[in-house]
Amino acid sequence: MTQQTPSAPLLSDPPWPHDLLWLTRADALWSDRPQPEWVPEAMVQAAVVVVRRARPIGGRIPVGVRGRSRSERFPAAVAPDGVRRRVRPEDLLARQDWRGTERGGTMAALRALGWLAHAWDGLEWPWGPTGSAGFELATGVPALTSESDLDLVIRVREPLSNLAAQLLLKTVLRLETAVDAQIETPLGSVALREVASPSGPRVLLKTSDGPRLVMDPWNPEEGASL
Repeated sequence: MTQQTPSAPLLSDPPWPHDLLWLTRADALWSDRPQPEWVPEAMVQAAVVVVRRARPIGGRIPVGVRGRSRSERFPAAVAPDGVRRRVRPEDLLARQDWRGTERGGTMAALRALGWLAHAWDGLEWPWGPTGSAGFELATGVPALTSESDLDLVIRVREPLSNLAAQLLLKTVLRLETAVDAQIETPLGSVALREVASPSGPRVLLKTSDGPRLVMDPWNPEEGASL
């Protein structure tokens, strides 16, 4: 798995959650709290951070640093001029670097991703892998285990019908690997399962200001904060 990733034009538009950012230098990170001991090592291994869902901090982009374990996650921020490259989940999907590799055949999450890439070929909405699968494909640093779920984001800027969501979910449920598919709207993120569910008028929308219960995750005028 190579790190020579074709990227979107650098910050030509605001980065979305789950975008991966390559830093110009490890000390481009900013935080108002001390860095855990594992952060410098992680940044030497791959000076890559993931955009997290939060408000910008003094003009800086909110990001997270990944360590070797799930418990090693560190929230920070980086100035736009500290970023030299951005890679989106849909860029990783387009590359399909998992094909023909040993881990592409042995990691269940990557096998599932390959199957979905075929099943959703031509899907009208941009989508791609996030979480451990996205990080591994982008950096070449092993992050998946045989038990890892497949995390996905589907970027849907216009309202998605319940029927369209049900068709997407039906495809996901055919997989043996657990899949956490999130619908990213301009207002936040909502689970595909909730959009596809015919029961319950409200869904949980994760926003930069915290979770909200809403009837329409594309409508900024309604909903209540939790």
